[in-house]
Amino acid sequence: MTTTQNHQLDVVQVGAPLVITFGFYAASGPGEFELLGRLRNLEQASGRPLNKLLVRDPSMRWYLGGIDGLGHDVSSTVEALREQVEAVAPSAVVTVGQSMGGYAAILYGALLRVDKVVSFGTLSCFDRRLWSIIGDHRWGPVLDAVERSGLDIADHADLPALLARQHDPQPDIDLVFGLSAGEGIDIGTAIGHDGAHAVRFAGRRNVSILPIAHSGHAVVEHFRAGGVLTAVLAQRLFGTSLVPTIRGLRDDGWVAWLEDNLRLGSTVADLVPVMRGNGLTDEQAQHLVDRAHLLADLTGLEEHPPRTTV
Repeated sequence: MTTTQNHQLDVVQVGAPLVITFGFYAASGPGEFELLGRLRNLEQASGRPLNKLLVRDPSMRWYLGGIDGLGHDVSSTVEALREQVEAVAPSAVVTVGQSMGGYAAILYGALLRVDKVVSFGTLSCFDRRLWSIIGDHRWGPVLDAVERSGLDIADHADLPALLARQHDPQPDIDLVFGLSAGEGIDIGTAIGHDGAHAVRFAGRRNVSILPIAHSGHAVVEHFRAGGVLTAVLAQRLFGTSLVPTIRGLRDDGWVAWLEDNLRLGSTVADLVPVMRGNGLTDEQAQHLVDRAHLLADLTGLEEHPPRTTV
């Protein structure tokens, strides 16, 4: 394994697929290398080797100022990443990231012309005017810092526009985003954030828009907390069916009962008293509701298998 301050290359087998992961936004500190342990779990579970290149942007400028140690801007960073790819000589290249990392996965994946992108909870743009139209004001301070730095981000500040300018071949892009507002948050506002960004990619033949009904912005954490992140990555990267994982969730009689009744139109508020009446605590009931929601989310993904696998 080769490690520098902001990128880490783990070559397992020359010629095996290469997964490039981009770290997410961190309010303090340099941020983390994303998904190394999870990708190793995926290798063990699938028996398939994966080369891994993990990068992070400690400046938290959405990778629009390049990556310190690789390049001083997007163009020079693309060339440095291309050299790393050529050295590994992989059979296929995939970029993966969440939020800020999801933006970079699409940006650098498109410029590198990788085979596949898996982007969780990404923005579609880094543009104050477009944000105001969408009603997304979450990242204003980050954009303020980018503008103060003097970076020229015009060519890379609107991902759908960048994709429209590019010629084929373009990567197959899985755009996975959450619809859940979270407790105490107006659901219309939440959908107006990540959902509105996702809609801006609609109509692009190489983009699959995959809403996750019961996740918020941090989709990777939603699947990680549910214990199914490895299975989701296996599906999106390898095309491995989620049916065994779905069956495992459905084997719990209460989860199957919740699934059936929620599908028929009952609400959680209708069903929790029934579970209480059968001796379950509120904590146990909430855990089962969470599992039923996870089951619904995985069923939705299974209904939309990946178009490109590695």
